[in-house]
Amino acid sequence: MKTLTAKQQTMLSFIEQFMTERHYPPTYEEIRVGLGLSTKSLVDYHLNALEAAGRIQRDPWTPRGLRVRTGNAFTDGTYSVPLLGHIGASLPATFYTDAAAEALILTRDMVPEQADLYALKVRGTSMIDAMVNDGDIVVMKKQAVAKDGDMVAVRLI
Repeated sequence: MKTLTAKQQTMLSFIEQFMTERHYPPTYEEIRVGLGLSTKSLVDYHLNALEAAGRIQRDPWTPRGLRVRTGNAFTDGTYSVPLLGHIGASLPATFYTDAAAEALILTRDMVPEQADLYALKVRGTSMIDAMVNDGDIVVMKKQAVAKDGDMVAVRLI
């Protein structure tokens, strides 16, 4: 991860402490007052830097839509997996790469956090009997061995 400036680290620590004490993220105004900054634009400037460094994630459409990242996980009980593209569920084809185009946020109660997880969007209808439809997003685990009854996607290299 990118190295933070002293001011960015101070802001990140303030946000983490605020969320630990109150169980919800601070507003821009609460950050401004808590850190003694003169304007909300300074808060936004430093939050942009924290987001660019991969230390926080913001949802501009959600009040208090701020989440702190620790590794792949966020402090609110969620974590991210890379959405690598599409996978064909009809003719044999691959539509994905190892480079993540975006990330999918999951909760641990939905899918337990594990190493080597990634997501693919399904194209095609050959898996509808297994309740996997065109447009669904499937979460996959990269592994070399499958057990009888496992649903697998095989990538030939």
